[in-house]
Amino acid sequence: SYIMDNLFDTTKEDIVKMTWDEIQELINFMIRNKLYDNFVEYLGKPPHVIKHDHFIKEMNSWWIGKS
Repeated sequence: SYIMDNLFDTTKEDIVKMTWDEIQELINFMIRNKLYDNFVEYLGKPPHVIKHDHFIKEMNSWWIGKS
């Protein structure tokens, strides 16, 4: 549907740029509107996991650069 397509324009790239508070707001919005499961399915992972994985990847590349 049109609404779903536009709502799910949020990409993994958008999520990694969000603050943790913004991600929490997004998750709460999705849960309130009963869209969370569809959103996670669309993204492939929950938003907080995407953010966490990106953070770990950044930390690892930082450490590798320091060695």
